[in-house]
Amino acid sequence: MSTDKKPSYIDSKLAAFTDRVEAALEKERQERKEERKEYEAKREKERKEYEAKLEKERKDRIAERKEHDAKREKERKEYEAKREKERKEERKEYEAKREKERKEYEAKREKERKEYRREVAVEAGKLSDMWGKLAEFVIASGILELLNRHGDFNLNDTLPDIKVRCQDEQGKFENGQIDIIVSGERDLVIVETKTTLEASDVNHFLKKYLRDYDRWQPVSQHITLPSSAGRRIFGCMAYMKADDGAEDAAVREGLLTVHAFGDSCDIAHPDTVLVDYHPDRQARP
Repeated sequence: MSTDKKPSYIDSKLAAFTDRVEAALEKERQERKEERKEYEAKREKERKEYEAKLEKERKDRIAERKEHDAKREKERKEYEAKREKERKEERKEYEAKREKERKEYEAKREKERKEYRREVAVEAGKLSDMWGKLAEFVIASGILELLNRHGDFNLNDTLPDIKVRCQDEQGKFENGQIDIIVSGERDLVIVETKTTLEASDVNHFLKKYLRDYDRWQPVSQHITLPSSAGRRIFGCMAYMKADDGAEDAAVREGLLTVHAFGDSCDIAHPDTVLVDYHPDRQARP
């Protein structure tokens, strides 16, 4: 006799209900899964759209920055071009002004030199020491051109017959006279004129005037001695005739020697190695 029992009606109903419930739950799970999938797809789409938006904004900012930088660079170049043009115009005006002033100055100095030559010529005829003054006049008239022609000088002014004085450490005043000063932008040539040059004249000139040029001041308030600042200082002995050994003494000391004859003058020893007697230079012989 079999012991299996047939399911009761209630069990059948319960099983059917359970199947429906599980089917409903499965359907709900599938729906939620689909909803989740749609939600994630939507979120991914929104994320990509947001990142695309950010990328676009970044590129727009880069483009704006480049445009801004290009604009500033253009403005800078335009400004520099404008300033360069202004500087060239200012420089051109300045150089034109300087050239005009230079020509006016040269014309003035030439007029003064001509007036000086005329005055010296008149004075030379009045002074008792005719030969000495004649030698000084000849030398002063031609020394500027002669020196510029001789060496690497660029001299442009002649100051003759300067009465000077100085004060020693004890407060005593000493008077003197510098015969001629020939000056330029970078050179000073102190000239001593003699009718007859002696060796002792060379030593006296070196000691009293050339090595101590800066201590002398003009007696007249209307005269200013050329400054030695930034200039070389050279000495020159000018004469009509020279005793034995006098020229050699001048050459040994690195001095220019100018021989005056007739109404002109010339360099007696053009190969002399000149010495710069500026106090800031190296020790001299």
